[in-house]
Amino acid sequence: MAIVRKTLIISGLQIFPAESGGQIRTATLAEALAESGDDVTVYSFTGRKRDYFAFAKSTSTVISKNITEYTNRNLIFGIIQYFCYRFNFPPFWLTLLLAFYLPRELRGLLLKTDNVLIDFPFLYPAGRKSRHGYVLNTHNVEVNLCAGGIRRSMIAYVEKNAMRSASLVLSCTTADLEYFKKHYGLPASKSRLVPNALNLAKIESALQTYNKEQIRANLQIDQQTSLILFSGSSYFANTEAFKFIKSFCIEKQNFLRAMNIKFLIAGTVSDMPINSEFYLATAKVSDVHRYFIACDAAINPVSIGSGSNIKMCEYIAFGLPILTTHFGARGFQLQHGVSCFYFDFNDLEHVLLTAFSEKDSQRNESIARRAMMDNRKQIDMRENIQTEPIFF
Repeated sequence: MAIVRKTLIISGLQIFPAESGGQIRTATLAEALAESGDDVTVYSFTGRKRDYFAFAKSTSTVISKNITEYTNRNLIFGIIQYFCYRFNFPPFWLTLLLAFYLPRELRGLLLKTDNVLIDFPFLYPAGRKSRHGYVLNTHNVEVNLCAGGIRRSMIAYVEKNAMRSASLVLSCTTADLEYFKKHYGLPASKSRLVPNALNLAKIESALQTYNKEQIRANLQIDQQTSLILFSGSSYFANTEAFKFIKSFCIEKQNFLRAMNIKFLIAGTVSDMPINSEFYLATAKVSDVHRYFIACDAAINPVSIGSGSNIKMCEYIAFGLPILTTHFGARGFQLQHGVSCFYFDFNDLEHVLLTAFSEKDSQRNESIARRAMMDNRKQIDMRENIQTEPIFF
């Protein structure tokens, strides 16, 4: 009988159900490890806001056959994390707490596990208390999300120490990996590129489940409208991108009306539902995938942040031709006019004209297929993990 390996993922935030790009990265990593035979437990230090309002207790939830998530809903932890999020302050509280204290449930899990994966560098003191060492999963170069001053120095201190004591560091882009090597002295032997990726089986299931025409009918959008998707959470890079789309809709009303183009904004990047002439915002939804299927193309006007965008993986997997800034495409193999349409903030009108004026659906389908062909391995987390395991 095969020995089942126990893997513990330690996260600052509840992971399942995944509602943001960072949560999707960690969730798909957990799913890929489970599919390779690991018994995966996720320990999350804080839950979702709605659960605190419902006075929910800390619980262990079976996510799937080989995945369980324990969510700590200690009210003090939740309040601290809320204010860190609200004021865009790094979660140093977790680093300080874990240097001196481990919650009882986490102590027990660390004793029973074979492998430990730390999700974000701020949690690294917990990994140092594991008998087996730990793998550090990064989502960004955290220090690059801060402008400067003492806060930036503190982040750099935490990030560097987290990498020094890790047995392996996972980076989501080559640029991040090279930064860690250059600025933190991370040796190549401890570096591994694991791009942001998806559980493609879930995407394929969604593609077979939903009907494009029916979804558009439910949204009251006719089949002749060119519907362009932008998806995202309330992460600041997404909210800035949404501001650009709204400004573009105001400035280019005549063009959008003449071209019969409308934007669909899916996810918590909009804090309320909006249905204007030129864009429809869903706000928070239980299943965002049906909106991908309703659209004719996707846009990524992100210009700030670090790491790579999960939304780009989703756009590619759903077969949507992509309009993107060069910054938004970082980490992906894309060529203008071959596998995507690049734009900057001054020429989006021209690029939209190129993409939609001739209604060349075959050309756009070919561009989407090429993007998938060039990036398929990268966006499939299961293949990434099974080809080159992260635990030995």
